[in-house]
Amino acid sequence: MLLKRLITAALLGPLVIMGVLLSNQNQFVGALIVILIIASWEFCSLIKIKSIAGKAAFIMLAIAITYFFKKRTLDPETSFNCLVTLVDYCIILDPYFSKA
Repeated sequence: MLLKRLITAALLGPLVIMGVLLSNQNQFVGALIVILIIASWEFCSLIKIKSIAGKAAFIMLAIAITYFFKKRTLDPETSFNCLVTLVDYCIILDPYFSKA
């Protein structure tokens, strides 16, 4: 397991550094959006959102909130409260999206 992680880090490390240093702003933002989508999908599994519609709603809300934060500077406490509210709403709405 450790060897697998070391190989991944050895391969992706230089790619990430080159991407940060050589990409223009639009390419960098595009890469961050892809990372946000993948991370949000994985986070949905951690907070027990099982339906695809619930995960899609969470991802769309995360992107919308990210866009809102870009347009407006907020203090860290307000940002954390927005994230907690987002997670709460997605957990509450998930049973309505599930086919259980």
